[in-house]
Amino acid sequence: MERKLCNRIKYLIQHIELIQNDLKSLSFEDFEHSSLLTRATSFSLMQIGETLIKLEDELSIKYPDLR
Repeated sequence: MERKLCNRIKYLIQHIELIQNDLKSLSFEDFEHSSLLTRATSFSLMQIGETLIKLEDELSIKYPDLR
């Protein structure tokens, strides 16, 4: 399970970094007018959300007292 948790955390970091790198030099207006960037960012945010749900489930099994 440790390896699975570690991989999920790495996956989260990867998507966070993708968003940061894609948007670091853009203004909000640039982002707003780029359908490609808004879709890519939305996809990464969905991946982050889904991964966090899986992480929460896995961590609650490993650490039931945290709930």
